[in-house]
Amino acid sequence: KKRHKSDKEEKKKKKRSKKEKKAKKKKAKKKKSAAVDQSEFGKYGILREADLFRKRDEFETWVREVKRREPNDLSKFETKELFATYAEDYNTATLPALKYYDLARDDDDAAQRPPPPKAVDFKEDDEAKLNRERRQDRDRAERQAAYEDARRLLTHDKDERDRLRQLDMLRAQRTQALKRGDDTDRIDRQIVALLPKEESDANIPPPAFS
Repeated sequence: KKRHKSDKEEKKKKKRSKKEKKAKKKKAKKKKSAAVDQSEFGKYGILREADLFRKRDEFETWVREVKRREPNDLSKFETKELFATYAEDYNTATLPALKYYDLARDDDDAAQRPPPPKAVDFKEDDEAKLNRERRQDRDRAERQAAYEDARRLLTHDKDERDRLRQLDMLRAQRTQALKRGDDTDRIDRQIVALLPKEESDANIPPPAFS
């Protein structure tokens, strides 16, 4: 009976020892993983909100190829949110390709790609060429203006960003209320209260009609 009890205790002791070894191994692995992640942080530099304009080309490429979105179709708020995600992956060196860090440093990859087929040289008349150049200039100016607006938005303090987010939410609620035929007086007062003083009079929402 004593021997049976001793064997049982020995088995428990071995089982406990195995659990402790497993826990230590898991802890060491976790610690090692954290160290690797920390060493990768800032490998390609550190991006902040104000760097949106400086990294415009890389950010646009990432939005098109990774997020499958067209940068010109994004709202200011969407641009800000996507750039925050891009900056986080940039700072932790987890972007999926080198070109998203710096397009100029992607030359090695480009050299390995087959050359593009030679374009057929069609002669353009002067008027068509002028129209095309004007469209390109207009598109470039619109993109520049959109990024300038986004950069100004990113420089606002947290309270200003919260105010704009709340205004968007209230305006969406007001639209839904109007569709349902509900009274919007309370929402209208909240919207006016969030508007800057100089804009309040000019931006008071029209009254809802039942």
